[in-house]
Amino acid sequence: CLMEISFIQLIGCVALVVGSIGLISKNDMYLKVFLSVSGYLWAVHFMLLEAWGGTVGSFSAAVRYTVSIWPQPVWVRWVFILLPAVLAPWNVSQPIDVLPVVSSMVAGYAVFHFQRAALRWTFVGTSVLWLIHNVHYGSYGGVLNDILNLCAHFISIYRFRLEDKIKS
Repeated sequence: CLMEISFIQLIGCVALVVGSIGLISKNDMYLKVFLSVSGYLWAVHFMLLEAWGGTVGSFSAAVRYTVSIWPQPVWVRWVFILLPAVLAPWNVSQPIDVLPVVSSMVAGYAVFHFQRAALRWTFVGTSVLWLIHNVHYGSYGGVLNDILNLCAHFISIYRFRLEDKIKS
């Protein structure tokens, strides 16, 4: 039904807007808060598309971003890095579904261990994996989100470089 598909795509577009708000910030805390909300919305979007790898990747990312807002013991960090792999056997039905799982694991490491430009460079790589996944599943909001994410990450990296040059 066209109305059902439009609603699913609308959820993806709302997730896109919320995530984009966070991405334009140089503040890592704002980035994590907005990516948390965006991730929960993406999880609903992919669940409705029956893209289970995307659902698990988005949901685990949302929880991870939420938890990463506050300092965590090392064991908690590793739970979020490994969680997508643990959930994958029940949610990966075809090879393309592995991409968001790998992306979530890499981003999980990055969000707890990197800051500023290093965090954004890692997100560039994970955005490419999601882009391939979203093209495959026909997630219009997802594709647009990934393209905007890539642009925002490159802009943030450039801004960090300018800031570092001014400081030195």
